[in-house]
Amino acid sequence: MYAVAQRKLLSKLMTAALIASQGIALSPASAQQQNVHRTEEKSKDSRSFSFLHGDVGPRATTYDDSQRVILVEATVAETKVWAVIDTGSEGTVVDSALARNLGLTLTPIQGRALSPNGDRLPLERVDQVSIELKDQFVIAGPSLALDLTAISKRLNRKIGLLVGMDVIGSLSMVVNGPKKEIMFVAPGKVRPNSSKLVELSLTDGLISGSVAGKAAQVGVDLGSASPATIRRTFCDSVFDGCPSIPLGTSVDIAGSDSAIEGVKQVEFSLPGASGPIDMVVQEFTGSADVQIGYPFFRDNFAVFDYANERIIVIFR
Repeated sequence: MYAVAQRKLLSKLMTAALIASQGIALSPASAQQQNVHRTEEKSKDSRSFSFLHGDVGPRATTYDDSQRVILVEATVAETKVWAVIDTGSEGTVVDSALARNLGLTLTPIQGRALSPNGDRLPLERVDQVSIELKDQFVIAGPSLALDLTAISKRLNRKIGLLVGMDVIGSLSMVVNGPKKEIMFVAPGKVRPNSSKLVELSLTDGLISGSVAGKAAQVGVDLGSASPATIRRTFCDSVFDGCPSIPLGTSVDIAGSDSAIEGVKQVEFSLPGASGPIDMVVQEFTGSADVQIGYPFFRDNFAVFDYANERIIVIFR
């Protein structure tokens, strides 16, 4: 289970304060647009947004999960790239090398992004760039930029874009794990009907759950290739000393080697779902005790409706 880079790709790479300090935000009204050709006045620090659904309505895009994350075809300034869907990143990020190759203007900004190892990485800003996720939406405006070379090497393909919570958090994201399809719609527009449906309520982005009978705050990081990651300090408190075992090494976003440890078959519970699960042991930023990654949802149908503070899952 841990053979393929079982670590978070970004581990809350950007902080909300840093994103806010740069003034990059989607216009709330723009999330209802259907016409991709529509133009609108916007300030220097805002971004226009349009769905690409057109008259036929929403349609799904096939994604690749061979590396245990969601990889979707995208374009950055009309150049084809792979995008990672990463709810663990506060912001949407363009690869800085790609931006330079495209002749886009990059400006260093105050602050640094932090890798999971604590390495401080230079963060830049692209003042104007068009980003399109295949058959889903197009964004035009400023974006953050960071060197994504290490992620590209780990995933064995050129990653030009991380789609973060500044976009995902304002939409409903539908992930059909069995069919490997993803779709973005306006918040609250999808409500599946199934006797196996479980609605997970979010409070400040976290789900109430438990680990080995101890209450836990659970976050969702779809940019993680691990089914679940437990904070080391929380693991220590659950087991009176975390019983982790070595699992190998991985390379983080800064290109640094890092040892991976984990605990096997830990009893894990969320509302409507429970059972034993293997967990990677790692410190990470944020207030969650546990982070669940894409493999946790891989075989299920899920609607990530952050605007309405819920995740709806049909567990198989």
